[in-house]
Amino acid sequence: MANTVIGIDVGYGNTKAVWSHSLDKAGRERWGETCFRSIAPLATIDEESMGGGTNPERIRIEMKGKHYYAGPAAALGIEARGLDPNYIESDEHEVLLRASLYMAMREKGEVFEEIDMLVVGLPVSGFSARGKRLREIALLEREVPIPPHLRGAGMPVTVTVRAKQVKVLPQPFGGLRYAAQTLPATDELFSERALSMVIDPGYRTFDWFVANGMRPEMKLSGSFDGGVSSLLRQVSQKIGYDHSTGSLEFDQVEEGLLRGSINGAITVQAPHWFLEDLDGYFECNA
Repeated sequence: MANTVIGIDVGYGNTKAVWSHSLDKAGRERWGETCFRSIAPLATIDEESMGGGTNPERIRIEMKGKHYYAGPAAALGIEARGLDPNYIESDEHEVLLRASLYMAMREKGEVFEEIDMLVVGLPVSGFSARGKRLREIALLEREVPIPPHLRGAGMPVTVTVRAKQVKVLPQPFGGLRYAAQTLPATDELFSERALSMVIDPGYRTFDWFVANGMRPEMKLSGSFDGGVSSLLRQVSQKIGYDHSTGSLEFDQVEEGLLRGSINGAITVQAPHWFLEDLDGYFECNA
């Protein structure tokens, strides 16, 4: 049986996870993946037990006597994302970890109690200070709901999952690994003569990550609290001032920028003042 390897990046904006599948007929590794918004609204009603319709993309997680929804369809409307600097200690972070493991079980078609290697990440700014604590959190046992189609007769609805090994990495490192995965071992990228930089404009932080070959150079890497949420805040305040609506939820602004309007009434576009502020913002904070 192939080792179970899972990588989970619980970001402020989105949660991304990848996991190993069994080898294909040619003996090659296969990988599954998911990406969903990092939101975990409280589940006030158990729709399944009441006979209501269920959505397989909305996962119900119980923790500390409360129930949450997580996954691609966690909320139908606008739901605020968490921006707590102590995020890895929050209930929301734990719920998103468990939802990611649920998705891995569902897509792999198997219930697992042990993970051979669990890879988790942190923004560059918090990597040195919080890496040890995140490793402790990732090593904890956690109750994960079993996907309905994998529940046998008399089986419990949850399973206790633990990681045998945990690796904590700076979040942008994954982007460098992805860029390098199809390159031959002789490529200049792997040489110690080569410096590579990954720029990661995250939801809460703006990160840059430098590697010498594939070895992280943390002294040349860094981040600041000035990610996408800071820009959405500026747009939200401007809309509230112009239309006397008060500040809007960031998700609502983000969707409006994509669609060009909010609720079909307020036109939203990136005006000149916004683009000019972006240039100045990154010059001042980089």
